[in-house]
Amino acid sequence: MSTTARRIRRAFLRLLRKRTRVAFEDALAQVETHGVDRRCFGWIVSQLVRDGIIAHAGYRRSMNRRHHSGIKRLWKLTRRNLTNG
Repeated sequence: MSTTARRIRRAFLRLLRKRTRVAFEDALAQVETHGVDRRCFGWIVSQLVRDGIIAHAGYRRSMNRRHHSGIKRLWKLTRRNLTNG
């Protein structure tokens, strides 16, 4: 896993611990991807779902103007005992 991917994963898990429901784009906004298309990091969410760490928790409109209020999936932690990202 690349350093950028690790940072994104940690940011996402940190947000999930602080809030009930989080969109992945919130974590992406906190990490510099150095020009890499952020869509290529979607596998992180898939892996967390497969591992049973997160679950679908609803939808919201995107806060990113470039996404034209597109629908974003919200996620929640299924395991509250996570200590490391």
